[in-house]
Amino acid sequence: MKVFLINGILLTIGSFLLRGIGMSFQIYISNKIGAEGIGVYQLILSVFLFSVTLASSGINLASTRIVSEELAKNDILGSQKAIKHCIIYSFLMGFLAFCILFFSADTIAKISFHGKVSGFPLKLMAISLPFLSTSSAINGYFTAKRKIVKVISFQFLEQILQIFVVIYLLNFLLPPGLESACLALVLGSILSEILSTCYSYFMYRLDIYKKENLPCQKSFFRKIFGITIPVTSTSCIRSGLSTLKQLLVPTRLEKFGASCETALAQYGIISGMVMPIILFPSALISSFSSLLIPEFTNLSVNKRNVFMNKTISKVFKITILFSLGITGVFFTFSHQINEFLYPGTLISPYLKLISIIIVIMYLDTVIDNILKSLNKQVSVMLCNILDAFISLTIIFFLLPIYGVYGYIISIFVSEFLNFCVSLWTLLRTCNTKNDKIKIDFVHTILKPILSLFLLYFFFTYFSFPIHSIFGLLGNIFLFFVLYLGLLFFTSCLSKHELSL
Repeated sequence: MKVFLINGILLTIGSFLLRGIGMSFQIYISNKIGAEGIGVYQLILSVFLFSVTLASSGINLASTRIVSEELAKNDILGSQKAIKHCIIYSFLMGFLAFCILFFSADTIAKISFHGKVSGFPLKLMAISLPFLSTSSAINGYFTAKRKIVKVISFQFLEQILQIFVVIYLLNFLLPPGLESACLALVLGSILSEILSTCYSYFMYRLDIYKKENLPCQKSFFRKIFGITIPVTSTSCIRSGLSTLKQLLVPTRLEKFGASCETALAQYGIISGMVMPIILFPSALISSFSSLLIPEFTNLSVNKRNVFMNKTISKVFKITILFSLGITGVFFTFSHQINEFLYPGTLISPYLKLISIIIVIMYLDTVIDNILKSLNKQVSVMLCNILDAFISLTIIFFLLPIYGVYGYIISIFVSEFLNFCVSLWTLLRTCNTKNDKIKIDFVHTILKPILSLFLLYFFFTYFSFPIHSIFGLLGNIFLFFVLYLGLLFFTSCLSKHELSL
């Protein structure tokens, strides 16, 4: 538990810094190229993410779980052989994804990008796929070995390199224009991914250097295929539906009566401006929930079900309380956040509206990672496919009627459905007659929500004036201090519950 907590803190600090840098960069890019440019880049990204799914889906989970299992058996040689096989598999899948994206880029651009950019950015992005998939396997290895500092260092290197390359290209090398801006973002992503992967492979070789390297007769390809093939198959279906959904949004917004430029701008506001803000605080949840995979795999292997359910109940409570606090911040300070981050674009109504489902989004992330650790990754993917299909249907029929709010409705329905099915799967997997996952509704949900209403009215009428970004941060900090105080005062939280 001490190792888990230390790794969680390190990963959380690293994730917050990375997301802070990333969101600052996103704000810079958004203000540089505008909402329409962000909308076009999000379309390019949605196609690329489908290729990423084909290249690397399941391999991070496979390397984490298989290496964790071998380490739980104290088989060091087995863990080394496992990661070698994972790296071979990941590189081959990355190369396959490269070929598919590279040779279909022009056709995709002609059909999907509204004539704004060519297929050249996609061809460039394809180059990074073998590197990206290999890096994913190596990250899984270091996560299983609980060497989180190395995982963070890979991510830092990639993020910093991308920012420097993009800023240099935008300001000094490439001519102004939408395609040049997208090209700069793509080149920054490629170079940073290649260099980061080279660094991560070097650190992996260094980690196994001078260790006992006797022949290991085990073959892990069957295990790798057993995890990755179901995950990749279902992930590709889900990612394909998700990509189609993203490409469809601007087209259906045009049916509502918006011009092509306005449709792309509205899509860019939701996908490229509001959602990164909504997901930024989830760094804390994502960090700890990703570390739950090797921990719960270990508990499952050793049949410690009672302790596992008790831990899940505690994780649920802390996640819900944290998520409610984040909802309160965005709901209370949406106008001020809009004013300081995107002064030329109105995002506050969408930020306030989407913040309502933050609890469901964050908790679903935790549940999905727990299910993956319990070998339920296929159930997770099937749930995601159902969710993507339903949200695609909503987008097709509702956007021509309700415009951008139809898109927001699709987000609500998608997140709620995914959460309900995932929670049901987890409860069915873990609950027994004598031992169940428990959530205290009054102390975990009802009282915290009442506390948030009290704080909302207090900060609406009595908060300190906000004249700078530091004033905003000060008010947010005070909000959290008062929220935490109310949680202790109303007995929603205690020192005993925070102890591990």
